[in-house]
Amino acid sequence: MTKTEICNRALAVLGHDRTISDFDGTTEGVYNDMSEEAVRCRQFFDPALKNCIAEHDWDFLAVERNLGTLHPDEFGWVRIVLPPDALRVVLVSDAEGKPFRIRRNRDAVDAQTHGDFARLRYISDDIDIETLPHSFQEAVIYQLAYLISGPMFGDAKKSEGYMNLARMKLSDALSKETDETAYRGATENRFINARR
Repeated sequence: MTKTEICNRALAVLGHDRTISDFDGTTEGVYNDMSEEAVRCRQFFDPALKNCIAEHDWDFLAVERNLGTLHPDEFGWVRIVLPPDALRVVLVSDAEGKPFRIRRNRDAVDAQTHGDFARLRYISDDIDIETLPHSFQEAVIYQLAYLISGPMFGDAKKSEGYMNLARMKLSDALSKETDETAYRGATENRFINARR
């Protein structure tokens, strides 16, 4: 599903009969669709997506990179600068997969090594929404519906109902994370940067 399709599904969940024609298309720096619905969807799309990503270390969003030879200090600690797309670190390990003790910083991780080679596994926020599993896209739809329901309709009780639906869809996506979508140890993941 495209971002436009996800937004239109979210609007349909809310029982809204208007749709948006173009989520992010622009002409001379101005969005093609400036309807209230499109403005709200653009405002809340990234928060909805990030809320869903933050709920779990999704295997299909995991990226693993070899860090090569390390140069630890006298106590075995080494600072690993995180890639710009790293949302959070899942694991820093040696060649055999044995985890290192880590301390997290803002843009780096300090790892206490027991070797001179490391592998970093992290959750990336550099994704192509169109390539993600259907159940995860459904969770994003309902999360977006919840986030735009308040500003569009101003009804807190109604918004709470959409929040509960969003939680159910996220729970469903968690239960459907299968071997088909699971991370398989490749350096690059087909769900990440599918357009590269």
